[in-house]
Amino acid sequence: MDPASARRVVEEFFAAATSGRTERLVAMLTADATAVSDGAGPARQLLRYKTRERIAS
Repeated sequence: MDPASARRVVEEFFAAATSGRTERLVAMLTADATAVSDGAGPARQLLRYKTRERIAS
């Protein structure tokens, strides 16, 4: 992917993620998408999200 196309994808992803329009974000993720977060809490527990819908919520 050329840099201009990559930038457009990142900008579209960021816009979808920050707009609250989860349906657009879900549409951008593959069916087997996963995400890991540190949870940002005092226990620092890893949180795993294994579906597009859970990642987008």
